[in-house]
Amino acid sequence: MTIDRADKSLATEWWFTIDRVLLSAIGALIATGLVLSLAASPAVAMRAGLPPYHFVTNHALYAGLAVIAMMTVSLFDPRTIRRLALIGFVGALTAMTYIHFYGHELNGARRWLSLGGHSLQPSEFAKPAFIVVSGWLLADAHERPEMPAL
Repeated sequence: MTIDRADKSLATEWWFTIDRVLLSAIGALIATGLVLSLAASPAVAMRAGLPPYHFVTNHALYAGLAVIAMMTVSLFDPRTIRRLALIGFVGALTAMTYIHFYGHELNGARRWLSLGGHSLQPSEFAKPAFIVVSGWLLADAHERPEMPAL
C-alpha cells in the first residue's frame, strides 16, 4: 500500500503532517516501558497478592488508551488543541486547589484525587497542558508585540 500526496483523505493528511521521528520515539518509549514492566512487576505483584502480570496488563491497557488518545488529538487542528489545553490546564489547577483542602492522603502526601476507586493525580494533567498553553502564549507574543507574554 502506498500513500500518495494527491489523496486528500484524513489519514493521508495526518501521515504527511505528523512528525514520524517523534512518533517512533514515543513508540520506542512505550515498548521499553512495557518490557521493563514485564521484567520488574511480577515479583511486586505476587508480593502484594495480585496475579503475576497484573501491573503489566494495566500498563499495556493504559498505554493502548494513551496511544488512542494521542492519535485522536493529533487529528485536531491547532486551535482546538490550544482550547483543550487551556480548559485542561484550568481544570487541573482547580483540581489541585481542591486537593489541597479535601484531597486523599496517600503515603503522607496529599496529591491524589480519589474517583470511583481509582486515584488520580491532577498535576500530571497540568504538565502537558501547561506546555501547550506556554507555547501558545510565547508564539502569540512574537506575532503580537503588545502581548506581555515574554
